[in-house]
Amino acid sequence: EFAGFWTNYKTGGFEYGLARISSLGKLISTRTLTHIKGGNTIARMAWNGTYFGLTWTDGTRNRMVRFGRLDKSGNPVGTVASVTNSTQTSLASLPDIAALKGNFGIVWYERRNNQQDIFFQQYTSTGTKLGSEINISNTSATTTYPRIAASNLNYLVAYSDNRSQGTYQLYARQVSS
Repeated sequence: EFAGFWTNYKTGGFEYGLARISSLGKLISTRTLTHIKGGNTIARMAWNGTYFGLTWTDGTRNRMVRFGRLDKSGNPVGTVASVTNSTQTSLASLPDIAALKGNFGIVWYERRNNQQDIFFQQYTSTGTKLGSEINISNTSATTTYPRIAASNLNYLVAYSDNRSQGTYQLYARQVSS
């Protein structure tokens, strides 16, 4: 069985949907994910073998990154978590997600204290924060467009960085699970 996830911009904001597809390519079901409110970016999804993990940026003034889980039918499981919790206008954006050993790793870029960095946070399969947030880039240069992938043992976070005097280059960092 497969799943497709999409983002659709409608007047007033984004709408998210999930389609289940059989191994023969037949549509099993579709559903609009109404519990994701106020989204203002494209959301990302990963499957950990039990749940879909979703991450998106909400439409609040602080642009918080959110994390939620769905069962294989697209029903919400547990509560939606705030991945970022900055009280300043932090401008978090472009979250991405990967699954590893049943857990979820989330990356995003965020502007804090006049510096834009890439951050990582891991969550358990039950939706509980695992460990502390990690600043992946930790540079005075502008970093953006993070992506995350998982292997059997670790996460790999790739991102764009302009520390070479305005020329953006690709950087990557391995993060242990």
